[in-house]
Amino acid sequence: MLEGFYEKDLVEKQIDKKIISKLFRYIKPYRLLLAFTIFLLLVTAGLQMA
Repeated sequence: MLEGFYEKDLVEKQIDKKIISKLFRYIKPYRLLLAFTIFLLLVTAGLQMA
């Protein structure tokens, strides 16, 4: 019972890793753009707060 649960947990973690690596591969070219967008959002939010 416990071993089966452990195996299932491992499989789910492997699936998560695959999905995350796929996402990273897809996002990588846009990472600079994403960082710039987040930076702009933070700056505009900071200006609105002040």
